[in-house]
Amino acid sequence: MTDKVPTVVVVLPFISNKVLMQLRDFKQEIAYPGHWGFFGGTIGNNEAPLEAALREIEEEINIKPLQLCFLGTDFIPSHNFSYIFSFRLTRQLSSFELKEGLDIDFITLNDIEKKKFYSKKLQEFFPIVPLPFIAKTIRRCLMTKQL
Repeated sequence: MTDKVPTVVVVLPFISNKVLMQLRDFKQEIAYPGHWGFFGGTIGNNEAPLEAALREIEEEINIKPLQLCFLGTDFIPSHNFSYIFSFRLTRQLSSFELKEGLDIDFITLNDIEKKKFYSKKLQEFFPIVPLPFIAKTIRRCLMTKQL
């Protein structure tokens, strides 16, 4: 019997050349606890990828985007098949309500190359999820900027 690969959504809110990312909780049952990563989660039964993306972004930072841009699909090595969405932000960082995770902040591709990022809230550096998928997906998002 084959194990089914979980299907997930990844959501990249962005402004200018920065993507809003989340410092993940320290829960051992999640992928990459204590790392900076994207918003998203598993697609529920009978849930379309777009519905899951809208649900996840509302659950995590209490935003209801009017429109999401579908950037495509990808496979996160040894992890999940992903549907990738983005949307342009028009609000300041201080206006978001963090409902999941430890912190949020805007991260650039230059920050990704450093492999760690400073949490102003916790006042220390934390690693960025160590997958090429992160930089590749941010590039895709910032090059598209359709919204």
